[in-house]
Amino acid sequence: MKRVTSVLSPQLLIHRFFLRPLLKIFFGVNVDGRENFNGLDRYIIIANHNSHLDVLLLYYILPGRDILKTHVVAARDYFSRWSILFHTVDYLFSPVWIDRITKDTDPLQAMKDRLASGHSIIIFPEGTRGAPGQIRTFHTGVGRLAEEFRDIPIIPVFLHGPERAFPKSGYFPLPIWNSITIGPPQHFTGTSADFVITLETLIRSLSESEVASRHKRAEVKSPPVLIAVMGVDGSGKSTLSHTIAQRLSTNHEVCLVTDGLEFYEEGDKKDIRPLVAETVRERVGAYAKNASSLKHYKIPKLAELLLRDYLLGEVGRWYKPDLVIQDGSPLLNLVGWSILYREAAFNREACVKALELLSGMEDRVQESDHVFSDFPELLALKRLKHAGMFLPDAVIMLDIDPKVCCNRIASRGQRVQAHETAEKLGKMRNGYLRVCEVVSDDLGIPVLTLAGDQGMEEVSRRALEFINGIIVEDPTHD
Repeated sequence: MKRVTSVLSPQLLIHRFFLRPLLKIFFGVNVDGRENFNGLDRYIIIANHNSHLDVLLLYYILPGRDILKTHVVAARDYFSRWSILFHTVDYLFSPVWIDRITKDTDPLQAMKDRLASGHSIIIFPEGTRGAPGQIRTFHTGVGRLAEEFRDIPIIPVFLHGPERAFPKSGYFPLPIWNSITIGPPQHFTGTSADFVITLETLIRSLSESEVASRHKRAEVKSPPVLIAVMGVDGSGKSTLSHTIAQRLSTNHEVCLVTDGLEFYEEGDKKDIRPLVAETVRERVGAYAKNASSLKHYKIPKLAELLLRDYLLGEVGRWYKPDLVIQDGSPLLNLVGWSILYREAAFNREACVKALELLSGMEDRVQESDHVFSDFPELLALKRLKHAGMFLPDAVIMLDIDPKVCCNRIASRGQRVQAHETAEKLGKMRNGYLRVCEVVSDDLGIPVLTLAGDQGMEEVSRRALEFINGIIVEDPTHD
């Protein structure tokens, strides 16, 4: 009966069916070394500490049977400043509370009591969150604890990613991939002081291994060539993107960024490792598609475009393709879309400044410039320091009558989105053409404009000729 109660514990259910899936979906978790928990009834976990996300990640790697009998060491004086936070943490993790201000009791005693009762604990030997990516000198308490409980192994864990996903100075977490490296169990030897040095050295070694691994990945290839296929809904850009991605893959490794991520090699679609940013983007994009009006479409669409742009960096980092075919361009789409909301202010000068600002050339646009009063969203993005969006290396624009696009959309038998009318698609067509003109004339990026009604085979042939010409001209992608 006791076992059933434990399995059905609300805390355990929250961990298994809410917190763990949430971490996997939003942050992504790559775990190496789970086998180091095999055969262990209890243990002391030690880890580097840069973020509040660290605790959630450490509970993520625990064997399910150990969740309720593992306790993180936490600072009561910090968490008690917010009553709701304190009670939530106390309920979910049953911490070993340490008061760093009053110091009325031996801080190790509470840890000893938990270990003596057959439970496990999690300790951050640095004592508090340090600077992002840095490991501070370990405190000696873990050595004294290990000396008294020599039969309990120490499990070293290195966390990479939380310092960027939810840094100490951050107010909101970001959907950034995290990796967890679990080292082999360590048993006490020598003196407590020497053992602390051994543990710190081991964590640093795990850190260096992770850094070396990431550097090795980064040196494999040059950044991929980015090809953006532009066009309003119903223009055929998604079909063209799929077609050219598959055909180009006979000679290159190609990643297609569309409503999903696809990877092509030797003419075939391959299985790829899922990226957390893609999962989040898909959900935000689905929400945007169901918006009832342009007003409700605006914010989720902007979020989806920013996530799609972030995804371009992740694709280059993890998949290492030669080419990335984009079904639309987050940057160019964002600027072109603004014609639906600020048509009177949408002109060539505004397009140039918006592209410069969002692509990382913000020093060319002063904050007093009238473009910020015409497009206040640009000022918000500037102040959030969201600049440096990806400019494509080449653009293919499918130009077609919006009425033809509406007929194609209607034939799909799916829900028509808020912007999918002939009038709005006509405005977007003009916006995209103006953006492509600026990209070509002012930024020097090759642009090919094709009539979208001449047949997909002819469109694909001309698009492939254009792209192959771009690749030949780029000496890093011979």
